Amino acid sequence: MVKYIDGEGPKMGEVYEKMDSMLGEITDVMTNEDYPHKEDFPKVNEIVISQWSKMNIPVHCLDFALCPKLYDT
Repeated sequence: MVKYIDGEGPKMGEVYEKMDSMLGEITDVMTNEDYPHKEDFPKVNEIVISQWSKMNIPVHCLDFALCPKLYDT
């Protein structure tokens, strides 16, 4: 995520899409029965959501809603 954000051009709208995908992947991996640290998922999820909540502001949400790359052509 950091590598992506550090690239050229405006990215805030796309960051929301990538963050949503990342949260889904974390959930899928950490809730898998074979994952050795699955009992740590609630705490990890709480930390990630807490940090995301600090960065989530209405202007950024608007940028996501208006990002043309997220619409089908």
